Amino acid sequence: MDKPFRGARTGRGSASFEGQRQHINTAIRQGGALLRERSRFLCRENPLAISAKELRTAYAIGCGMLPMPVGLSAPRKKALLKAFYEWCKVCDADGVTDFFGMQATVSDEEFEAGEVFIRLIHSVDRPLRLRLMTSEQLPYSVVSPTGVPEGNVVRLGVELDGADERAAYHFLRYHPGDATVSTSDRMRTVRVPAGQVLHVFKARQPGQLRGLPRTLGALVPANKLNDYDDAMIDRAVSGSKVSGIIKKGASDRETGSKALSGATDNGDGSANLDFETGTILELETDEDWVTVDPPDPGANYGEFTYRNSAQACAAMGVPYLEVTGDLRRATFSAGRLGRMPFKRRIEQFQHLQLSVQMLQPVWIAWLRDGLLRGTIVLPRGAPRTVEAYSNTRWMGPKWEYIEPLKDRQAEKMAVDELFVPRSDIIAERGEDPDEIDQKIAEDQKRERKLNLRRPGATAPAGSAEPDEDEPDVEDEDEK
Repeated sequence: MDKPFRGARTGRGSASFEGQRQHINTAIRQGGALLRERSRFLCRENPLAISAKELRTAYAIGCGMLPMPVGLSAPRKKALLKAFYEWCKVCDADGVTDFFGMQATVSDEEFEAGEVFIRLIHSVDRPLRLRLMTSEQLPYSVVSPTGVPEGNVVRLGVELDGADERAAYHFLRYHPGDATVSTSDRMRTVRVPAGQVLHVFKARQPGQLRGLPRTLGALVPANKLNDYDDAMIDRAVSGSKVSGIIKKGASDRETGSKALSGATDNGDGSANLDFETGTILELETDEDWVTVDPPDPGANYGEFTYRNSAQACAAMGVPYLEVTGDLRRATFSAGRLGRMPFKRRIEQFQHLQLSVQMLQPVWIAWLRDGLLRGTIVLPRGAPRTVEAYSNTRWMGPKWEYIEPLKDRQAEKMAVDELFVPRSDIIAERGEDPDEIDQKIAEDQKRERKLNLRRPGATAPAGSAEPDEDEPDVEDEDEK
């Protein structure tokens, strides 16, 4: 009797249908290193993978995701963000970029290697610093780890306690492939408590300990498509180097090379001649000239590469049109529909991974460090506890309008009908509502002061300008 599920049948037609029983941790231990190596190669050499990685980071990070503290008065919020942005400039322990540049690197690494680690470095004489660490620095197999408490186990480089909670990571001090460092230093591991490490990766299965590249489903088709393109290009180049053939009679075969002035003798009675523009050949009476056309890739070449490129883009979760820039088949509706699921995927990465695994933990760690050191200067009477400022939203870069007029009209209608607050519309565009309102108020104040009027606009109520500037707003929570 056949099994009730067609996908569970084991007949001749399903003989090549492989299954997967092992846990994802076992699969990562057995093939994770090679998978990561091939993904890195693809993301550095393959045009599709390069564009997909950079596109995903451009949409997810842009120039950086920004914090928006919730439930604070304007003065407290302004003071808090001022201190945070000052710290962002110097937070990179390697001194290469700032906090927003580190976000872009984290996105690239998560796409290419499947994971990235961030070490929180605390010291007495310096503020909190962050150091990015690659997936290769946490080997899947750690030999004779030191400092492991009794009862703890190390799996895939991650140390777990008796409750299967992460207790520590056993990192290599340097990347194992960095030949500028001595071999002994490259292979030396260091135990780092889990409280000092942030691990950014996508958990595809409960209990998963390490990440997998986003290129997982595209590695084989993208690599084979790249080989196919290379073969077709080599074929066309080789064929284009042959412009023509001179057919000679049997009596002239042995002296064929001498008959061509400037030709290269091949030693077998034949010769090659490179032509220049305007070259005129004089042939013998028994010679004949035959033109050779370069081989054509065929009518199906474009359709074949399109289908396989689209398949690879789908596996990487990025839209074909934007990855390849191929707009020949694009329509306005197709572009709009293609961007909608892509936007949902980007939002998932931003809020379910990046915010949870990196941004919010860094914010909390910075608050603790800054409040302890006194580097966060707050208004008089403001509390000095982490809990008072931990409620924060992270805003990604704004999405450009596909049809600006209609999109703006729809937003205005939703606000006018009280379906959504205006602050939500501003936040969705990656802006801080409080900051936008403050700028609008300052612009209106300047317009009144300079007696500026927009076409068709009437003077706003209460437009009389006081003699002196308005005083700064006090901390509302002090009243």
